[in-house]
Amino acid sequence: MAQRKTLTEAQVELLRWVGDGCPDGIYEGVHHRISVAALHRRRLVVASGHGETWRAEITDAGVAYLAEVDGPRPPVPRRPNLTVTDQMLADLAAAGGTLAVPKKTWGRGGVDWERRVAMAIERGKVPEGMELRFHRLRGDHDEITLSALPGDMVPVLAPVPVPERVGRYHPVVRGLRANLTGWDVSKAALPRASTLLHALVVEAEARGYGVHLEGKHRLGFTTDGHTSVLAVSEIGVRHRWVQRPDRDQPGDPYGLYHYKQVQVRDDSDASGRLVFQYTGRAGERRRVTKWSDHRNTRIEDVLPQILAEVPVAAAEAAHLRREAERQAAERRAQWEQAMAKARDKYLEHLRREELDRQLKRWGQAQTIRSYAVAVTAAHPDDAGAAEWVVWMLDRADQLDPIATSAGVPEPPEKMKAEDLRPYLKGWSPHGPDATY
Repeated sequence: MAQRKTLTEAQVELLRWVGDGCPDGIYEGVHHRISVAALHRRRLVVASGHGETWRAEITDAGVAYLAEVDGPRPPVPRRPNLTVTDQMLADLAAAGGTLAVPKKTWGRGGVDWERRVAMAIERGKVPEGMELRFHRLRGDHDEITLSALPGDMVPVLAPVPVPERVGRYHPVVRGLRANLTGWDVSKAALPRASTLLHALVVEAEARGYGVHLEGKHRLGFTTDGHTSVLAVSEIGVRHRWVQRPDRDQPGDPYGLYHYKQVQVRDDSDASGRLVFQYTGRAGERRRVTKWSDHRNTRIEDVLPQILAEVPVAAAEAAHLRREAERQAAERRAQWEQAMAKARDKYLEHLRREELDRQLKRWGQAQTIRSYAVAVTAAHPDDAGAAEWVVWMLDRADQLDPIATSAGVPEPPEKMKAEDLRPYLKGWSPHGPDATY
């Protein structure tokens, strides 16, 4: 009977491939690395690097597993039993890195794909050096993509030494400890939290990052002009509001008649499990930015990841700025192109209107001349008719556009914005970002 700890046939073949040194020509693209990451979590392989530097090596446990598979009593391969998140990543790999998904219809059920992408990121299931993103599109479907990260956005892990005992905390940590009221950390967990923050701050300064207090209860790490704000909390610690005498009221120095709401920390359910989280992120979350104590992992084990996020976030912010500038320039170019087409279409409209007017006047002039000929023929000796014919012919000459000008009409010196709006196909004539 297959056990949940056994591998599928596809995973066994992938493990053999890693054991053979990852020869070329077996797997195309990079999306098989998702399955390698699953073997990495099982400690059967060790995967590292990204892009061209990506590599995977089989571990002793992986060699032992293959020996068992090739032995007299091999384990029964299990059927693929993927979680919804793993299934999404598998479908994404099979689709070549771009997966179209149906939109979630609120109130009618359906899969929340955006939340599923967020869960894959939170649980660390995205292969190293890859970026998983959800794209909300117009139409009846959205899109999920898995692509390689730029080199400067891949975390580079380096050790963060944690002292067994701190004689004197870093000034920034002392600043945090100076105001404990708003901290979401109990007194029992305060020494450990302070030691971990001290280790982060000291290592951050050694790497050339700026460190400062962000408000009263958070740390700011700055590099390349970007600041990452780190908040520390403890699971189970909360704040509640209580009424206290308000001694600041005039005429009531003892607070006998006036009360105010005061927020106090409640440590009664403190668990001792710390949570380190980067806050204030704009836009989508693309990587893990929240770490907490678990049964097999403690914050001490992930300090390298926490500090490695600082330059990555700075690189991402610079990337987003460049992308925003590129999109703004592209949008302006599209707007200018749309404006040029709108001007041409508006000029075409003016020419057609002018042509209609000229045709109408020319037809009137021709009709008048024909009528003058008929009047002259009917009353050849009538002086009054002759005078009337002279006036009619003069009027015909005034109306005839051929007698005045037959060239292309001159465009207006200035076109009104509202005149162009009908030809802009949704663009505003007031600018690429205007909404009116």
